[in-house]
This record gives sequence, C-alpha cells and structure tokens, in this order.
Amino acid sequence: MTIRLSGVPKDNAPSGGNDPLPEGRYDYIVGKAELGVSPTKGTPQISVWAKVIGGPYNNKTRIMNFYLTEASLWRLQEFLIVCGYPTPRADIEEAELVEWLEQETPIFSAFTEPNGKYNDYKGFGKPSSEGLKAVNAVPSAMSTNETSNNALDDLPF
Repeated sequence: MTIRLSGVPKDNAPSGGNDPLPEGRYDYIVGKAELGVSPTKGTPQISVWAKVIGGPYNNKTRIMNFYLTEASLWRLQEFLIVCGYPTPRADIEEAELVEWLEQETPIFSAFTEPNGKYNDYKGFGKPSSEGLKAVNAVPSAMSTNETSNNALDDLPF
C-alpha cells in the first residue's frame, strides 16, 4: 500500500501513545518499526518502538503508533520531517518506510503529556544536545549500521 503523504493538511490534533511518562520533553532513538493494525478498530498503522535517551527515564521504551488514515497522516509526516526522512512530502510504500526507520535509527525529541494510562505526543522536534551526547553520536553517524556505539548495542530490538 502506498502512504499518500503528498497534500497532508497541517493539522495539530493530538494522538495517544502508551503507559505514561510525566509531562515533558524527552529525547528518543528509534529501535524498531513494524506494520500492523489497531487491535480495537483494525486501523492500519506503523508502530515505532523508541527508547528514551538520557534523564531519569533513560532506556524506557515507548511505542508510538502512527495511524495510516487520511486524518492522521499529518502526525506521521511531522515525525518523518524531524527524523530527517529525505522525502517526507512524497508518497512511499509502507515497507520502505519501516526499513528506513530501522536502518537509520533516527534520534528525535517529543513533548508528551500523560492521558490516563497513555501518553499524548504533542509534537516532535530535533533531539537536544544532551540526547545526542547520551548516545555518544551525531545524527549523521546514526545513518549507518556500522556503528559500534555501546548505547545502541544495548537496545533490545
């Protein structure tokens, strides 16, 4: 299936996450991505496993679901722009996107608020300098699978 990112409106509706962290900005590194469907409604989605880097929640894994519906694609597009995806406004095959996320292991930040037993991710941004230091790398160094960075070797993905 082709994900139609061209022409996605710049909406700012919040979306959920998984068991909550306290409100704040956290740096993350992507470890795994997969295609699936929402267990409640059967909505197609891409699930991204990301690990908090630095701070008191260091190494805590979060799962961020990006629903592949027309009304929700703005969120995936915002995420891809922050992660440095080369063509975030062009259509792409789902499998290619999952492969890119796993090969590039992008580093990003997200502002989160607790919402019951989940987190609402209110926006994505570039990682802080502390987040980059926590993995002892810069984003360009993350784009190869030849890294020997110990922080990355510890990811359970």
